[in-house]
Amino acid sequence: MYYNKSPLVIALAAVVLVLLFTGLAAWHFVSNKSTGIPLGPAVRLPHHISQILQTTERYLPTLHRNPDKDRFRLDLLLISLTDPTKQETITLLRQQQRNALQPMTKILGGTGNVVWVQALDLFAVNLETKRVLRSSDFTKLNPELAVFLTSARCEFKDQLIVVSPDQRKAYAIDATTFKAESVPVPKNVGWINPNATPESLLCAGGLLASNEWFGVLTAKDLASDFKTGFRVPLDCPVNLANESRRLYRGRLDASAPRPRIEAMEPISDLDYQNCALVRDAKGVALLRLATPDSVLLTHRSSTDSGGTLLVTRLEPNGKTGWTADTGIGLLEQVLPDERIIAFIGTRPAVPNKVPEPILVLLNTSTGGMTTHSLWR
Repeated sequence: MYYNKSPLVIALAAVVLVLLFTGLAAWHFVSNKSTGIPLGPAVRLPHHISQILQTTERYLPTLHRNPDKDRFRLDLLLISLTDPTKQETITLLRQQQRNALQPMTKILGGTGNVVWVQALDLFAVNLETKRVLRSSDFTKLNPELAVFLTSARCEFKDQLIVVSPDQRKAYAIDATTFKAESVPVPKNVGWINPNATPESLLCAGGLLASNEWFGVLTAKDLASDFKTGFRVPLDCPVNLANESRRLYRGRLDASAPRPRIEAMEPISDLDYQNCALVRDAKGVALLRLATPDSVLLTHRSSTDSGGTLLVTRLEPNGKTGWTADTGIGLLEQVLPDERIIAFIGTRPAVPNKVPEPILVLLNTSTGGMTTHSLWR
């Protein structure tokens, strides 16, 4: 076969190659690359911590750049609880509209190997196969959902339930077959803000037994709400004041419907700065650890803005198991667990810099930590 190898053809080919490589180089070196950041709260799944990440995709800088033409990407970050060093991201959505970057975009929950996500559309992500399904896939399997699925309200407890806008119909979607089954409309249908403050999972103290209380108090607390003869506060919310506190153990009269304090005694003379105790995942009782019986105490390394969050494992007699420095300056979320607890927040602020968001997985048995940046 004859090929035309004239100088003109060779020159044109060279020009095309130069333009191609110039364009690729400009895209790689000149285009603006943004950093992926967390969107909404993280969610604990049976075997992972999950977090939605939002990223503005690369673009070439121009004098008259129109931000409305930016493209956005939503990814699902998955960090393994079996091996906290392992992580992966799965892309959910690429689009030009900003309306995916809103509070309604959130992780609904997980069933088995499937994670349900609401992000302008309903997504099901299979963590084993990495397959991502959307509303269009569900309506093909369930034509009865086609009328309202795109505008449905999603409820999740042990399974996903989609509710019609008029709240007259509800369907549970199976996480294995993705077939829908008609179910009663759940009560209190509506959007619940998942952005629970970390203070809701921290407290000043709680019951070790029906006649025994354990907590952290200031001298002012001891002289006001925790005097002998007083009833034990029902909730013992965390005190947000940046004060030093000490460990106390209370003996209670449990014969009354609401126990009264018979005695409140200090366990040690150690001061813990801005400390609190961690509640269980339900946010009701103290998080209790076994072998030996222990609780988790959060406190600060110092009083200034450069201080970090420390976590200490304590036995009820005040004996310390371990203390870990999470490196978190501002705590934003706590995901309690008896085996691996997660703390999410930002590193201490540095002038003229945006503090880095991080996720810290802490082994409650050993105090060992694994830290993941939430910048991508």
